[in-house]
Amino acid sequence: MSSNPRPGPDRRLRMNRAYAIIPLEDGVQLRAGDEEIVFLEVADVESAAALLSGWAAEETIERPTDALGQALFDALLDEAILVSGQPMGSSDLEDYLSHAPQVDGARLASARAELWVQDECGQLEDLLREAIQAHGVEVNLTHSPSPNSAGDDALTVALAAWERPDYHRVRQWNAEAVRRRQPCLFVDLSHGRHATLGPFFIPAEGACYECFRTRQRENSESLDELEAAEELMLRNEEALPGYGVLPAHRYWLVGLAVGELLSFWSRHRPLRTCNRAVTVDFETLRTWSEPVWRIPWCERCRQ
Repeated sequence: MSSNPRPGPDRRLRMNRAYAIIPLEDGVQLRAGDEEIVFLEVADVESAAALLSGWAAEETIERPTDALGQALFDALLDEAILVSGQPMGSSDLEDYLSHAPQVDGARLASARAELWVQDECGQLEDLLREAIQAHGVEVNLTHSPSPNSAGDDALTVALAAWERPDYHRVRQWNAEAVRRRQPCLFVDLSHGRHATLGPFFIPAEGACYECFRTRQRENSESLDELEAAEELMLRNEEALPGYGVLPAHRYWLVGLAVGELLSFWSRHRPLRTCNRAVTVDFETLRTWSEPVWRIPWCERCRQ
């Protein structure tokens, strides 16, 4: 997959086929879903619509020599509807990213993921693996990442997910991500009626999970109870009983999490969970984001 900046004069061009061509009285509307709507004002609507329809069927387009063709050609370039590279449409991923102003295809082609999931979370594990692989990314599953191994490279991302309160294990995962300097997105489905996506630990950029827990303690209205639960998990080295997770809620969080991983690799949009955490309330269908700033003196990620 190639990047999508404005093409240079020597590049082969094609028309993004996601746009419907809709003739109007005084021009032509080009419409991709409800997000991208472009109006081209022309005198000869019939000729313009026919020319655009012909271009949409072509593998490559040469710059026309007539006045109408040149005007339409330049307008499509300005609106990033004429783009470089091979025709899209071979996958949902390519169709969607074809609208992004910039996609880092080299990063996306080299993407790999590691799943760090609680042993008891078989359904969550399967959903995450299938969703990541559906985007053409290789997945490696490990319930306990080896402390003797190193992250393959900066494009191998860990996704740590759990459905039972398990502070002991999540602390270990966080420490391993920091030690490896490996990006890691944390996905917590253990709360009950809500879930937390983030923070996304990015070495030297984003808060780690221990930063998040420290901020959580600082703002907790029931600190004694929270610390007592943490101490029990650390002392026994095991998870607390799970609240229960609806299958529908797993799908919801998996979709959000994998979308965030994709944005890390492709860079088609900014990350929403670097130094932030997203809360999803399953009962009210509300989602909100709050800052989780990296703590400079954090015992884990300050090094």
